[in-house]
Amino acid sequence: MPTPVDPLVAQIVELLDEDLRDEFEERAGIVQFDGGLPRAHAECLALLILLQRHPEAIVGLTVLEMHEDGETYWLLTTEPAMARRYAAERGGKAQNLGALIEVIKTEHRGFARLAPVAFSQP
Repeated sequence: MPTPVDPLVAQIVELLDEDLRDEFEERAGIVQFDGGLPRAHAECLALLILLQRHPEAIVGLTVLEMHEDGETYWLLTTEPAMARRYAAERGGKAQNLGALIEVIKTEHRGFARLAPVAFSQP
């Protein structure tokens, strides 16, 4: 993927995971070609749109919703692939949820307690 034109945009885009990087590239292309804007301007707007949709993107945390034995759990992780493997090993399935703040507000009424999980490294 090409490096964004603006150095600040490029620095922030470096923090994105592969899925969000793809989303950024797609949005920048749409804004550039459909909106008729210069690439640098389109990338700035695409990054703003992405961060509005995924404010957690530059924090480096991902929230996954996990279903196991009829129960719902939330996994807070810096390693989404590892968390998905953890869920699969337990017979569950984890899916991206979006912003941590929304999970805490809607699922935990503004307050959540974190507990450690035993997970063997590959």
